[in-house]
Amino acid sequence: ILMKFDGNNLAVDPLEVGGPIHLILVDLRASKNTSAILSELQQAFPTPTTDIHKGVHKLLGEINHLIMAKAMKAIAEGDAERVGSCMTEAQHQFDKYAIPASPDHLQSPTLHQLLECPELKPHVWGGKGVGSQGDGSAQFIAKSTAAMAEAIAIIEAKGMACLSLTLGPSPA
Repeated sequence: ILMKFDGNNLAVDPLEVGGPIHLILVDLRASKNTSAILSELQQAFPTPTTDIHKGVHKLLGEINHLIMAKAMKAIAEGDAERVGSCMTEAQHQFDKYAIPASPDHLQSPTLHQLLECPELKPHVWGGKGVGSQGDGSAQFIAKSTAAMAEAIAIIEAKGMACLSLTLGPSPA
């Protein structure tokens, strides 16, 4: 499903998955302060008063809509590589526009070290932080079932916990 939040409105739509997408969810086992992050990001609303606030608006509005449209199309087509690219793009944009709004909480060294881990690169198409970000959770798109197992072994050897999930049609 696709959940869309806009102010007080919530819409839920079905989302078809055109082929297998191997998702790895990671508990970074580090610390974050979700309340502080959300409080600092919320300062940009309803009306931005600084360039940083304008950046948060752009990130959570226009940029988010563009990346989500590309990701939904890739998911519908079963194009896991493009989904991973969308995740990486989303993380890059989040870092560019959100970190300045909450620099003490969004530097996320554990998250960024894992996203840049050279041992993971051959096994994943891309990844990003989850939710309000910080050093709480991450998600990756693996290149295959075997690559997912390899990536999980690498991540768990770093003391983090993983959950694997393959989205898409059931094999015949």
